[in-house]
Amino acid sequence: MALTKTEMETLNTLLGKADIDNVALIYDRLKLQRTWLSNQVRRSLTVGDKVKFQGRRGLMVTGVVTKVNPKKCIVRDGTTSWNVPLNMLSVV
Repeated sequence: MALTKTEMETLNTLLGKADIDNVALIYDRLKLQRTWLSNQVRRSLTVGDKVKFQGRRGLMVTGVVTKVNPKKCIVRDGTTSWNVPLNMLSVV
């Protein structure tokens, strides 16, 4: 679930008021959230799934998962293999 525009504005305001100790706690929580989201994606992917991601220079790449690693997937797009972070992938 994505945050609404109002929630993002509130979050931005609160971050502007944070001191260095608060920033450290927020940073740790963001890392935890990113890990949780990556794990959700990893559990939903299996070898052979068709996925897409945005590559360099804005190119949208569609390929097939050939291997699922703890933090990245290997995606084959015809003749090219890509080592893609899990949070960049979406199932087609």
